[in-house]
Amino acid sequence: MQEAARRLAGAPSGDASSGLVVGQRREIPMATDDRRLDVVKPGGQIRSLSPDGATTRPREGKAGVRTLVFAETDEPGAYRVRATRADGSSVERPDESFVVNLDVRESDPTRLADDHRPDRARGAGNGGAAPKRRLELWHWLSAAVLLFVLFESALTLRFRRGRLLRAARG
Repeated sequence: MQEAARRLAGAPSGDASSGLVVGQRREIPMATDDRRLDVVKPGGQIRSLSPDGATTRPREGKAGVRTLVFAETDEPGAYRVRATRADGSSVERPDESFVVNLDVRESDPTRLADDHRPDRARGAGNGGAAPKRRLELWHWLSAAVLLFVLFESALTLRFRRGRLLRAARG
């Protein structure tokens, strides 16, 4: 089932790592006839990588594979890779496409210790003391508005009733 989902999503199969965290670098292998690699960012911007910056490293048992390092993983989303061949043709490289995710440590809901909280740090303006309890005024303001509306309605009814009685008498 996982392999079918990977295939439908266009992700690499097997144990290939295609997920990165924002800010991490991605090594992209170049074929021998690749002249340039284009990485399409999630926002649509295209970044071109030339083989001038390629390094040769052993990869997965293959000796001497040229790889380019892509370091502009500054936004989360799916990055697509295209290769421009020596004959000028452009070829999509779905096996080299990758996904950049947000760092999950930023989403940790556990409570920080007081010495790690910015509002409790020394020199935060209150000497590191616990913040004072805030007084919420919206309860009182909403009650005052409600009383004003009721008072206005009562006055309107009284004046309307007085006009009706005068009109009935006269």
